[in-house]
Order: sequence, then C-alpha cells, then structure tokens
Amino acid sequence: MPVKINNTFVKNVKFEGKQKRFMDVSESGFGLVVGAKKKTFVVIVRVRGKQISETLGYFPEISVDQARDKARVKKAAIREGGFGADSLQELVDRYFKIRGPELGEETRYQYNRIWQNRFFDWAELRPSDLTIEMCRKRHADISLKNGPIAANAAKIFLQSVITWSIGHGSLPQTAHNPWLHVGQNPRNPRRRWMQKDELARYWSALDELQKEGRLWQMGFYAIRYMLLSGRRKDEVLGLQWSMLDLAGATVSYPRTKTGPKTFQLAEQVVALFEDIPHLKDCEFVFASFGKSNTAINEHTLYKVHKEICKRAAISNLQVHDLRRTVGSQLLNSGVSLEDVSDLLGHEDVATTRRHYAHSLPSSKKGVAEDAASIMMAKNSNQAD
Repeated sequence: MPVKINNTFVKNVKFEGKQKRFMDVSESGFGLVVGAKKKTFVVIVRVRGKQISETLGYFPEISVDQARDKARVKKAAIREGGFGADSLQELVDRYFKIRGPELGEETRYQYNRIWQNRFFDWAELRPSDLTIEMCRKRHADISLKNGPIAANAAKIFLQSVITWSIGHGSLPQTAHNPWLHVGQNPRNPRRRWMQKDELARYWSALDELQKEGRLWQMGFYAIRYMLLSGRRKDEVLGLQWSMLDLAGATVSYPRTKTGPKTFQLAEQVVALFEDIPHLKDCEFVFASFGKSNTAINEHTLYKVHKEICKRAAISNLQVHDLRRTVGSQLLNSGVSLEDVSDLLGHEDVATTRRHYAHSLPSSKKGVAEDAASIMMAKNSNQAD
C-alpha cells in the first residue's frame, strides 16, 4: 500500500491481526513492514527478474530518515552490480537464507558455529574493508589456537560466502575475495598426545586445582568428561541433561560431526554426572553460572586446560589432544582399531587408522612377532 512514510506515520500505525507492508510514495523501493512485534524498514529491488527484499532496521532503533538513507545507499550499490551489503553479517545472513537450504543440515550447523565462534568480531566489518593481511592473520591465529584443520574449515566457509556473494550480486562483480590468497594448512594429522607419565601429571594437576576452589568449576568437570570419554569439544559444551540416560548408562547426541550417535557411559562417567550440580532452568550439563540456560564457552575450557598444563609442566598440548590421548592410549593398551573407532564416533575405521597410525605399531607388536616367528619356522622347514 503506497503511503507517505514519516516518523508520525510509523509511530501511529498499528498491527491489525495480519502483517502488512507499506511502500513510500516519495522513495521508490523503500517500505515499512508492520508485524505483531516489530516495525521493520525494508528496501525492495528487482535484479535479473527476481525481487529482493532487504531489512534496513527496526523502528524506533533507527529513524525514518536513517532508514531512507540506508535504502538509497543500497539502491545505488545495486546499480553498480551489488545488493549493497553494509557488513559481513549481512552477507552471511543472506548466504544462509538463500544458499542454506541447498546445504546439508550438518554443514549448515558447522558453518554457523564457525561464524559465531571464529568471526564474531567481524560481524560489523564492511566487506570492502576486509584485506588479505587480515585473513592471513586470522587463519594463523585459528591454526595456533584451534588447530590447522579448524583454520582450514574457517577459511573454506568465509571464502565460499564471499565467492557466492559476488556470483549472486550481493557484492559487485569487481569485488575481490581476499581468502583466495590465503594458503591452506597441510592435512597431516597432529601427532601430539600424552604419554602415561604426562597423563598422570595432568590428572594430578586437575585434582589439585579443583580442590583449591579455583574458578571455572564447570570447566574442570568438562575436562574430566573429555578425558574419560574421548568426546569432542563441541560434544562436551553442547551436552544437555535430556541427552543423558544415567540409568541406562548412555548418552545420545542428535548431532555430531558424523551424524546422530549414541555412546555407552563408563561407571566413572555416570558418577561424574551425578556429582555435577544441576542449575535450575538450565538444560546444559556444563552450565555457565550467572547466565540463564547457557553452557560454558570454549574460552573457559581453554583457560582451565592452560592452568592444568602449567601446573603439570606439560607443553604444546591442545584441548583436542585430550581426545587424541584417549584414542592413542586405548590402542597402545591393545584395544582393537574397530572398538576405538566406535568409541570416538568416527565415520569409519579408515579415519581412525589415518589419525592414530602412530599408535598402531606398538599395539600390533605381538602380531609382528608372530609373523616373524612363523616365517622363520617356514624357512627352517624348507632348509630341512
């Protein structure tokens, strides 16, 4: 419905049981959508035969004049070949809205976590202000803090968003993608894991720090769960009480890196969960104190791990290396490759073999000795 959109009109217009859109008579493409809870400024354009609607902001957070100015900027950008995204957050939102349905559920989930955890401080950054140097530094920082594979995944995600945005008009055809100039880390699996003496020191330091009443108590519980089960960091932080069946000693994850999984819980793990305080109105097991229905974040986990390593005099050990320690120690103790693969939730045994090949020779030493003995026996018989 064409009307003159001004502050008086926006302030007085009411929701009448059905969402309604009003278009401004003086600024083409500029409109207001009145819903049950919000009054939303929008700009509506047609590109390559398709109608595109972009949110400009909400009243009264921005005024009519501010929204109209934003609409003009976006329309000018459209004439130059782009939709005029003001920030990376807009690009990412548009990518998930349009491209998202084509992606698998697990891919969407992982991409969303990458954006929230690795690039949250870039949300308001203008796409044109993103430089090669910034991307290389962020890739290096993620590699150091979260590992080379996590850094590669972050690069692939944001590189895909920008490439898609250029191809679909969200950015001008002349825009550059700085992530194309960032090299990927080699995919050699990290070999760091704790030997038995280091593991003993790590447990001792964990016990000492927790008994001293240090902060981050939930972080200590989370680390214990990782050490006892071999679960991934995201599986630990996202664990909810509803996913646990302590009577049946199982935990069921509706989503893991390799799909839905159910794992058996050791008696020690069940006892651990029984000891963890259950915060009222919080569905997360490792709850964040003082924040309603929120789990501790990965930074809390890193702080706890760093303090434990410092007390235990252990260097160059990442949080994910706790999971590697579980798998490696099991294989060295003679547990079969198949059983370790199941416990860690790998997609197939080949993944376990690739990442834990360093542990296989010692665990298979008996087989190697048997093979040599058999061959020597055959040689002896032939000589006779």
